[in-house]
Amino acid sequence: MATNVGTLVKIKLGTKLLVGEVSGNLAASCNVIDVSSKASGNETNVEYGRVSETGSFTSLASTDPSGTQYGYKEAKEAMYSKTKVDCEITEYDSAGAEVVGALKTTGSAVISNVSWDIPDDDRMTFSLDVSFDGKTVDTTNS
Repeated sequence: MATNVGTLVKIKLGTKLLVGEVSGNLAASCNVIDVSSKASGNETNVEYGRVSETGSFTSLASTDPSGTQYGYKEAKEAMYSKTKVDCEITEYDSAGAEVVGALKTTGSAVISNVSWDIPDDDRMTFSLDVSFDGKTVDTTNS
């Protein structure tokens, strides 16, 4: 059963899960086109412009060269090579299986920013921002 708690929502880029998600964000926005004229008087008239979707994800940063999960190095390499990544965000159970009935959002994206946070006396994390190519697809796990 799907929940409203994000603890077991995981992010997959390509075929690999992020090392250990700390947080994530998906957003959709649109441009607003002002079509006002003198005939509009004091009122503003607007229409929809282009719609865009973005995501921001923070994950634990692994320096293990034999790691099998998606990390800072892989994100940076994808950005530099201008490789689009397939993103998948959905809820998993404690055994690692997708939760039936949970929302799954997928889409192809470009990585627009990668950063590595290396604090003193705390865990290392890395963050990445993505811009989706077109509309994401929302389905339900079955």
